[in-house]
Amino acid sequence: MKTRLPLSIVASVIVALACSASAVDQETGISVGTRFHIEHSSFEDLPYGDGDMSYGIAFEWHENDAYWQICVNFAQKLTKTNDTEHVVSPQLNLLLKDNFWRGGVGAMWSYVEREKESGSDSDWLDVYWQFMFGVSMPIYGMTLDLMAYYVFEDWDRLDDFDLNDIEFGAWLGFKF
Repeated sequence: MKTRLPLSIVASVIVALACSASAVDQETGISVGTRFHIEHSSFEDLPYGDGDMSYGIAFEWHENDAYWQICVNFAQKLTKTNDTEHVVSPQLNLLLKDNFWRGGVGAMWSYVEREKESGSDSDWLDVYWQFMFGVSMPIYGMTLDLMAYYVFEDWDRLDDFDLNDIEFGAWLGFKF
Protein backbone atom coordinates (compact mmCIF):
# COMPACT_ATOMS: atom_id res chain seq x y z
CA MET A 1 0.00 0.00 0.00
CA LYS A 2 1.30 3.42 -0.93
CA THR A 3 0.98 6.34 1.45
CA ARG A 4 1.09 10.05 0.78
CA LEU A 5 3.53 12.20 2.70
CA PRO A 6 1.45 14.58 4.82
CA LEU A 7 2.53 18.13 4.00
CA SER A 8 1.65 19.22 7.54
CA ILE A 9 4.32 16.88 8.97
CA VAL A 10 7.00 18.26 6.66
CA ALA A 11 6.00 21.87 7.42
CA SER A 12 5.98 21.18 11.18
CA VAL A 13 9.47 19.66 11.08
CA ILE A 14 10.87 22.58 9.05
CA VAL A 15 9.34 25.18 11.39
CA ALA A 16 10.51 23.34 14.51
CA LEU A 17 14.06 23.01 13.22
CA ALA A 18 14.18 26.63 12.06
CA CYS A 19 12.95 27.88 15.45
CA SER A 20 15.38 25.68 17.38
CA ALA A 21 18.28 26.79 15.16
CA SER A 22 17.66 30.46 15.83
CA ALA A 23 16.97 29.87 19.54
CA VAL A 24 20.37 28.29 20.21
CA ASP A 25 22.30 30.23 17.57
CA GLN A 26 23.19 27.20 15.47
CA GLU A 27 25.11 27.32 12.25
CA THR A 28 23.04 26.66 9.12
CA GLY A 29 24.07 25.63 5.66
CA ILE A 30 22.92 24.77 2.19
CA SER A 31 24.29 22.01 -0.04
CA VAL A 32 23.86 20.85 -3.62
CA GLY A 33 24.85 17.43 -4.78
CA THR A 34 24.42 14.35 -6.85
CA ARG A 35 23.80 10.72 -6.02
CA PHE A 36 24.64 7.63 -8.07
CA HIS A 37 21.95 4.96 -7.72
CA ILE A 38 21.97 1.23 -8.25
CA GLU A 39 19.25 -1.36 -8.79
CA HIS A 40 18.69 -2.61 -5.26
CA SER A 41 18.77 -6.41 -4.84
CA SER A 42 15.96 -6.72 -2.28
CA PHE A 43 14.10 -3.36 -2.29
CA GLU A 44 12.25 -3.79 -5.57
CA ASP A 45 9.88 -0.80 -5.30
CA LEU A 46 12.73 1.64 -5.91
CA PRO A 47 12.59 2.87 -9.52
CA TYR A 48 16.37 3.26 -9.90
CA GLY A 49 18.63 1.18 -12.09
CA ASP A 50 22.41 0.88 -12.16
CA GLY A 51 24.01 4.17 -13.13
CA ASP A 52 20.96 6.38 -12.58
CA MET A 53 21.72 9.78 -11.06
CA SER A 54 19.69 12.18 -8.97
CA TYR A 55 20.45 15.79 -8.11
CA GLY A 56 19.56 17.43 -4.85
CA ILE A 57 19.51 20.44 -2.61
CA ALA A 58 19.67 20.35 1.18
CA PHE A 59 19.24 22.73 4.08
CA GLU A 60 21.20 21.92 7.25
CA TRP A 61 21.15 22.89 10.94
CA HIS A 62 24.57 22.25 12.53
CA GLU A 63 25.56 21.80 16.15
CA ASN A 64 28.99 20.81 17.46
CA ASP A 65 28.69 17.04 16.99
CA ALA A 66 25.65 16.55 14.74
CA TYR A 67 23.37 18.15 12.20
CA TRP A 68 19.90 17.79 10.75
CA GLN A 69 19.50 17.83 6.99
CA ILE A 70 16.30 18.35 5.01
CA CYS A 71 16.94 17.35 1.44
CA VAL A 72 15.11 16.88 -1.86
CA ASN A 73 16.52 14.80 -4.71
CA PHE A 74 15.25 14.79 -8.31
CA ALA A 75 15.88 12.14 -10.97
CA GLN A 76 14.60 11.60 -14.50
CA LYS A 77 15.30 9.31 -17.46
CA LEU A 78 15.72 6.26 -15.24
CA THR A 79 17.03 3.01 -16.69
CA LYS A 80 15.09 0.46 -14.60
CA THR A 81 11.66 1.26 -16.04
CA ASN A 82 10.63 2.90 -19.28
CA ASP A 83 7.42 4.37 -17.85
CA THR A 84 8.98 6.55 -15.11
CA GLU A 85 8.99 10.22 -16.05
CA HIS A 86 10.77 11.45 -12.91
CA VAL A 87 11.22 10.80 -9.18
CA VAL A 88 11.21 13.40 -6.38
CA SER A 89 12.61 12.17 -3.05
CA PRO A 90 12.36 14.35 0.06
CA GLN A 91 14.37 13.15 3.05
CA LEU A 92 15.13 14.01 6.64
CA ASN A 93 18.57 12.95 7.89
CA LEU A 94 20.39 13.13 11.21
CA LEU A 95 24.17 12.96 10.83
CA LEU A 96 26.82 12.74 13.51
CA LYS A 97 30.17 14.38 12.82
CA ASP A 98 33.64 13.76 14.22
CA ASN A 99 36.44 15.80 12.65
CA PHE A 100 36.01 14.97 8.96
CA TRP A 101 33.92 11.76 9.42
CA ARG A 102 30.14 11.78 8.92
CA GLY A 103 27.60 9.07 9.67
CA GLY A 104 23.89 8.91 10.25
CA VAL A 105 20.43 7.70 9.41
CA GLY A 106 17.59 9.19 7.43
CA ALA A 107 13.95 8.74 6.45
CA MET A 108 12.97 9.07 2.79
CA TRP A 109 9.92 9.14 0.60
CA SER A 110 9.81 9.05 -3.17
CA TYR A 111 7.13 10.33 -5.49
CA VAL A 112 7.31 8.35 -8.72
CA GLU A 113 5.71 10.17 -11.65
CA ARG A 114 4.70 7.70 -14.36
CA GLU A 115 4.13 8.55 -18.01
CA LYS A 116 0.43 9.01 -18.66
CA GLU A 117 0.48 6.62 -21.64
CA SER A 118 1.83 3.75 -19.51
CA GLY A 119 -1.41 3.26 -17.60
CA SER A 120 0.52 2.98 -14.31
CA ASP A 121 -0.41 5.27 -11.44
CA SER A 122 1.94 7.95 -10.15
CA ASP A 123 2.21 7.71 -6.37
CA TRP A 124 4.33 8.01 -3.23
CA LEU A 125 6.35 5.01 -2.09
CA ASP A 126 6.05 4.06 1.56
CA VAL A 127 8.59 5.61 3.91
CA TYR A 128 11.99 3.95 3.62
CA TRP A 129 15.33 4.46 5.34
CA GLN A 130 19.01 4.97 4.70
CA PHE A 131 22.29 4.69 6.56
CA MET A 132 24.95 7.21 5.51
CA PHE A 133 28.69 7.27 6.04
CA GLY A 134 31.37 9.49 4.54
CA VAL A 135 33.96 12.21 4.82
CA SER A 136 33.74 16.00 4.72
CA MET A 137 36.62 18.09 3.40
CA PRO A 138 36.95 21.89 3.52
CA ILE A 139 37.48 23.52 0.12
CA TYR A 140 37.82 27.32 -0.21
CA GLY A 141 35.30 28.19 2.52
CA MET A 142 32.92 25.40 1.51
CA THR A 143 32.75 21.68 2.26
CA LEU A 144 32.85 18.67 -0.04
CA ASP A 145 31.06 15.65 1.41
CA LEU A 146 31.69 12.25 -0.18
CA MET A 147 29.06 9.83 1.09
CA ALA A 148 28.06 6.17 0.87
CA TYR A 149 24.38 5.28 1.33
CA TYR A 150 22.66 2.02 2.18
CA VAL A 151 18.93 2.21 1.47
CA PHE A 152 16.55 -0.27 3.08
CA GLU A 153 12.83 -0.78 3.32
CA ASP A 154 12.31 -2.41 6.74
CA TRP A 155 14.35 -2.31 9.94
CA ASP A 156 13.67 -6.02 10.50
CA ARG A 157 15.25 -6.95 7.14
CA LEU A 158 18.71 -5.47 7.73
CA ASP A 159 20.13 -8.98 7.51
CA ASP A 160 19.51 -8.74 3.73
CA PHE A 161 22.52 -6.38 3.55
CA ASP A 162 24.46 -6.66 0.30
CA LEU A 163 27.60 -4.62 -0.48
CA ASN A 164 26.36 -4.29 -4.07
CA ASP A 165 23.42 -2.21 -2.78
CA ILE A 166 25.59 0.69 -1.59
CA GLU A 167 25.06 3.99 -3.43
CA PHE A 168 27.46 6.93 -3.56
CA GLY A 169 27.04 10.69 -3.58
CA ALA A 170 28.90 13.99 -3.45
CA TRP A 171 27.68 17.25 -1.91
CA LEU A 172 29.13 20.75 -2.02
CA GLY A 173 28.02 22.84 0.96
CA PHE A 174 28.24 26.37 2.28
CA LYS A 175 27.60 27.33 5.92
CA PHE A 176 26.27 30.69 7.02
